[in-house]
Amino acid sequence: MNISLPLRLSRPQLLAAGQLALILLSPLILIAACQTISLQSLPQAVQWLFSHLEAAGLWYLAVLLLQLALTALDALGRRAPRPALPQGFLLSGLCAVYLALLGSVPLA
Repeated sequence: MNISLPLRLSRPQLLAAGQLALILLSPLILIAACQTISLQSLPQAVQWLFSHLEAAGLWYLAVLLLQLALTALDALGRRAPRPALPQGFLLSGLCAVYLALLGSVPLA
């Protein structure tokens, strides 16, 4: 069986591929950002991600499901075309970073 891939992608195909990549990478970026805030060090956050693959994988799945659920709820109440970046991803990202910031601020 001979499978050939197109050498040129149209603009909608490139946008769809970019959105898919962003959807799949955004939970990982979000987890790394929250760990960086908590540990106050990017190298330690990356080290945590690679040394705790099971925990990072579970968090990845949880964040991805949360983002998809928020995006689905957002799409239910709207009939306009979908935005370039689903708002559920932005909302869950802002909430997670806000909670990580709250957790890293010492209480006087």
